[in-house]
Parts: sequence; C-alpha cells; structure tokens
Amino acid sequence: MSVDLEQWGKELDAMEAALRRNEREREQYERSLKAYRDYNNTIDFAREEGEEKGRREGKEEGLREGEEKGKIEERKNIARKMKSLGMDVPQIVESTGLTAEEIEEIE
Repeated sequence: MSVDLEQWGKELDAMEAALRRNEREREQYERSLKAYRDYNNTIDFAREEGEEKGRREGKEEGLREGEEKGKIEERKNIARKMKSLGMDVPQIVESTGLTAEEIEEIE
C-alpha cells in the first residue's frame, strides 16, 4: 500500500482549516449567545425595577389619598358636631376649611 504524503498533507491542511473555521463559528455563536443573554437579563432587570418603582409609587399615592380623605372626613365630623350645636355656616367654614356647600350637604 502506497501513501501519497503530499495528498495526505493537503487533506490534513484542509481538515485543520475546517477545524479552525468551526472553532471561529463556535466562538461567534458563543459571543452571540452571551450578548443575547446579557440583553435579556438587562431587559428583565429593567422590567423588575420598573414594576417595583410603580408599586412603590402607587402605594405612596394611595397613602396620600387615604390620608387626605381621612382629613376631609374628620373635618366633616367636626362640622357635623358644630352644626348640631347650632353654629352658623360661616363659623363652621372658618373653623373647618370646608366650603358652605360641603357643610350644607352634611346631615
């Protein structure tokens, strides 16, 4: 059996080139995959941060609204008591900060 060393060398060179090409393709794939994962992680993190910020702001706004409603209700309770004591509307307006219309609506 005769071996053509020149042909064998050419085949080895071709195989080596193919392996290098495959290595470059694998490296490119890995870089692309890493970039894809990094991008998705960044988006997920931003989404989570945004959702948390939205919940926090919503909670704060809800507390402010609740406090304001509580203050208004307390002023109405005071106005109700003042009205039951026979105080006139201008005095109640002056004391509570409610409008005359709001006081008239109180039973």
